[in-house]
Amino acid sequence: MNPELMAILDRDFSGTLADFRRKAAKELNGTAWQALRAAGQPRRLLAVCMTGEYEIAKLRSLPTTAHQPVDWDNTYLIEPVLLGLMTGALIYQEERSPENRLISVLFISAEPRSISHLEQWFNLPP
Repeated sequence: MNPELMAILDRDFSGTLADFRRKAAKELNGTAWQALRAAGQPRRLLAVCMTGEYEIAKLRSLPTTAHQPVDWDNTYLIEPVLLGLMTGALIYQEERSPENRLISVLFISAEPRSISHLEQWFNLPP
């Protein structure tokens, strides 16, 4: 992978999933996002983390998505970001409380159609 791109990814998608969750929890609606895009171009990668109860409740209308549970405290955001870039897949990760309550959700996409859906879903600015 291009060293310049890796430097940008390392800068903009650093920290753990738990760090991204904490960033989202500080937002009024409990949602944080980070994107990769060239000036004046569409987003090429979009990562969205939700912690807000209202936003998470909207997920009940979506079909269940299979995922491999990970430890949010020990998984770096760059790992699912690179997986999304390499596969073009929509990456979904969730975190549950000890009582099995959904407390945070992560979506990552590098596929234009999925990015568009996420932008609309979360009312992101153009």
